[in-house]
Amino acid sequence: MRSPGTFAAVAPVSGGSFPDPAVPDPAAAVPSPPPSVITFLGGTDSSYQDFTDGVDLWRRGAGCGEPSQTSVDRDLFEQHSLP
Repeated sequence: MRSPGTFAAVAPVSGGSFPDPAVPDPAAAVPSPPPSVITFLGGTDSSYQDFTDGVDLWRRGAGCGEPSQTSVDRDLFEQHSLP
């Protein structure tokens, strides 16, 4: 994420961002201006707490307010294939 002005948004679908203990100031890890980020995390993922900690670090560094969360029906599934 060191290319401000290159990307309008990022959307990691699997995985997340781990907090970096070597960067004590969250704002130092966020480019200016910060891109929009949408994150998808599985609540039963064994790394869920680490990922949410990383997202929280990013959120605070970017100066964002509290996050919103949306749950989806566990039976909801869509598959799209390209020809």
